[in-house]
Amino acid sequence: MSVATFSSSTDFSPLRLHSRSLGVQFAAVIAGSLLLALSSHIAVPTVPVPVTMQTFAVTLSGALYGWRLGALTVLVWLAQGAAGLPVLAPGVPGIARFVGPTAGYLFAFPVVAATVG
Repeated sequence: MSVATFSSSTDFSPLRLHSRSLGVQFAAVIAGSLLLALSSHIAVPTVPVPVTMQTFAVTLSGALYGWRLGALTVLVWLAQGAAGLPVLAPGVPGIARFVGPTAGYLFAFPVVAATVG
Protein backbone atom coordinates (compact mmCIF):
# COMPACT_ATOMS: atom_id res chain seq x y z
CA MET A 1 0.00 0.00 0.00
CA SER A 2 1.41 3.38 -0.94
CA VAL A 3 0.73 6.63 0.83
CA ALA A 4 0.73 9.92 -1.07
CA THR A 5 2.50 12.76 0.65
CA PHE A 6 2.06 16.37 -0.25
CA SER A 7 4.36 19.27 0.36
CA SER A 8 2.78 21.98 2.47
CA SER A 9 4.58 24.83 0.77
CA THR A 10 2.59 28.04 1.14
CA ASP A 11 4.23 29.75 -1.84
CA PHE A 12 3.21 27.89 -4.99
CA SER A 13 4.73 29.12 -8.22
CA PRO A 14 4.84 27.00 -11.39
CA LEU A 15 7.98 28.86 -12.48
CA ARG A 16 9.50 28.42 -9.00
CA LEU A 17 10.62 32.04 -8.98
CA HIS A 18 10.68 32.19 -5.18
CA SER A 19 13.71 29.88 -5.19
CA ARG A 20 15.63 31.74 -7.90
CA SER A 21 18.13 34.58 -7.56
CA LEU A 22 17.02 38.16 -7.04
CA GLY A 23 18.23 39.01 -10.54
CA VAL A 24 15.92 36.42 -12.10
CA GLN A 25 13.04 37.62 -9.92
CA PHE A 26 13.72 41.23 -10.92
CA ALA A 27 13.78 40.28 -14.61
CA ALA A 28 10.51 38.37 -14.19
CA VAL A 29 8.83 41.38 -12.58
CA ILE A 30 10.01 43.66 -15.41
CA ALA A 31 8.88 41.13 -18.05
CA GLY A 32 5.50 40.81 -16.32
CA SER A 33 5.01 44.57 -16.21
CA LEU A 34 5.84 44.75 -19.92
CA LEU A 35 3.27 42.03 -20.62
CA LEU A 36 0.73 44.04 -18.62
CA ALA A 37 1.59 47.20 -20.56
CA LEU A 38 1.15 45.43 -23.89
CA SER A 39 -2.08 43.75 -22.84
CA SER A 40 -3.51 47.10 -21.70
CA HIS A 41 -3.45 48.35 -25.26
CA ILE A 42 -5.46 45.40 -26.61
CA ALA A 43 -8.88 46.87 -25.98
CA VAL A 44 -12.49 46.90 -27.03
CA PRO A 45 -13.53 50.53 -26.60
CA THR A 46 -16.55 50.69 -24.33
CA VAL A 47 -17.75 53.56 -22.16
CA PRO A 48 -16.73 54.39 -19.43
CA VAL A 49 -14.37 51.45 -18.86
CA PRO A 50 -12.69 49.75 -21.84
CA VAL A 51 -12.54 45.97 -21.97
CA THR A 52 -8.86 45.06 -22.17
CA MET A 53 -6.59 42.03 -21.96
CA GLN A 54 -4.97 43.42 -18.81
CA THR A 55 -7.38 41.42 -16.64
CA PHE A 56 -6.03 38.24 -18.23
CA ALA A 57 -2.43 39.40 -17.76
CA VAL A 58 -3.05 40.24 -14.10
CA THR A 59 -4.44 36.78 -13.36
CA LEU A 60 -1.70 35.16 -15.45
CA SER A 61 1.03 36.95 -13.51
CA GLY A 62 -0.46 35.78 -10.23
CA ALA A 63 -0.84 32.22 -11.50
CA LEU A 64 2.69 31.97 -12.90
CA TYR A 65 4.65 34.05 -10.39
CA GLY A 66 2.96 33.16 -7.12
CA TRP A 67 1.18 35.56 -4.83
CA ARG A 68 4.13 37.71 -3.77
CA LEU A 69 5.82 38.29 -7.12
CA GLY A 70 2.47 38.43 -8.93
CA ALA A 71 1.21 41.25 -6.70
CA LEU A 72 4.60 42.98 -6.88
CA THR A 73 4.52 42.83 -10.67
CA VAL A 74 1.11 44.49 -10.75
CA LEU A 75 2.24 47.13 -8.24
CA VAL A 76 5.28 47.94 -10.39
CA TRP A 77 3.01 48.26 -13.43
CA LEU A 78 0.65 50.57 -11.51
CA ALA A 79 3.60 52.69 -10.32
CA GLN A 80 4.74 53.03 -13.92
CA GLY A 81 1.25 54.20 -14.87
CA ALA A 82 1.10 56.66 -11.96
CA ALA A 83 4.46 58.07 -13.06
CA GLY A 84 2.94 58.89 -16.44
CA LEU A 85 4.35 56.10 -18.57
CA PRO A 86 1.89 54.90 -21.25
CA VAL A 87 1.37 51.45 -19.72
CA LEU A 88 -2.30 51.71 -18.79
CA ALA A 89 -5.23 51.47 -21.21
CA PRO A 90 -5.34 54.35 -23.68
CA GLY A 91 -7.03 57.48 -22.42
CA VAL A 92 -6.20 59.73 -19.50
CA PRO A 93 -2.48 59.43 -18.65
CA GLY A 94 -0.81 59.48 -15.26
CA ILE A 95 -2.35 59.75 -11.83
CA ALA A 96 -5.73 60.92 -13.17
CA ARG A 97 -6.47 57.31 -14.14
CA PHE A 98 -6.54 56.42 -10.43
CA VAL A 99 -9.51 58.66 -9.58
CA GLY A 100 -11.84 57.97 -12.52
CA PRO A 101 -14.22 55.11 -13.23
CA THR A 102 -11.32 52.67 -13.67
CA ALA A 103 -9.81 53.32 -10.23
CA GLY A 104 -11.59 50.40 -8.58
CA TYR A 105 -10.22 47.98 -11.13
CA LEU A 106 -6.69 49.31 -10.77
CA PHE A 107 -6.72 49.12 -6.98
CA ALA A 108 -8.15 45.59 -7.06
CA PHE A 109 -5.60 44.21 -9.55
CA PRO A 110 -2.80 43.57 -6.96
CA VAL A 111 -5.34 41.79 -4.75
CA VAL A 112 -6.47 39.66 -7.69
CA ALA A 113 -2.90 38.71 -8.59
CA ALA A 114 -2.17 37.77 -4.98
CA THR A 115 -5.42 35.80 -4.64
CA VAL A 116 -4.82 33.86 -7.84
CA GLY A 117 -1.22 33.23 -6.83
